[in-house]
Amino acid sequence: MLIAVTVGQIGKSTSDMPIFFTQLTQDNLSSILFARAGGLALNLGGMVSQYVWAFVGLSVAYVSMCTLTVVLGKP
Repeated sequence: MLIAVTVGQIGKSTSDMPIFFTQLTQDNLSSILFARAGGLALNLGGMVSQYVWAFVGLSVAYVSMCTLTVVLGKP
C-alpha cells in the first residue's frame, strides 16, 4: 500500500491516467471483480500450501507450489 500511495501520486492526473487517490474514488466494476478474484486465488493458494505441508512435508510442498506458480502464471 505504501508503494501504491507514494509511486501512484507521482505526476499530473489526467483523464486517461489518473493518480492513485483519484482511481480509488472511481466506480470501476471490472477492477473490483479482478481484485476480488486475485484475493480469492491468493487465499486458496495459502490454504492449499498448508494442506500440502501437513500431508506430504515441506520438501514436496515447496516443489509443487513452485511448479503450480510457473504453470498457472504463464499467459
